Amino acid sequence: MGGLRVDVFVPAIPYYQALAHRTRNVTLLGRPATILGPEDLVILKMMFFRRKDLADVEALVREQGADLDRDFVRRTLVELVGTDDERVSTFDAIVRDVDAARDPRISTGGVPPRPRQSLTIRFRAVDRSL
Repeated sequence: MGGLRVDVFVPAIPYYQALAHRTRNVTLLGRPATILGPEDLVILKMMFFRRKDLADVEALVREQGADLDRDFVRRTLVELVGTDDERVSTFDAIVRDVDAARDPRISTGGVPPRPRQSLTIRFRAVDRSL
């Protein structure tokens, strides 16, 4: 199987216990797979806070649109890291940028939105039968 990349999260913080109750069972390449919902994926990627994770968050916010529970994401981030953590303000900025790119009439607080970049999220299946 080529071209499929999967993010694997190793339980490192207590928040992972809450994730177990919100996973989704899907079929991926003809096999059953358990995945996180988009909100939890955004939260974990904001916790890691790497450049590639921020690009993934921007893509998720853009692609999920109104289906993404942004209030849940922000509230959970604040619970995990506090209101003054830069991850919260960065999430807010990503949401503002995505909304401004979608509708230029939305104010970005005087900061021009970042140019949109194409992002392809690929998943790589892991054969665990070996």
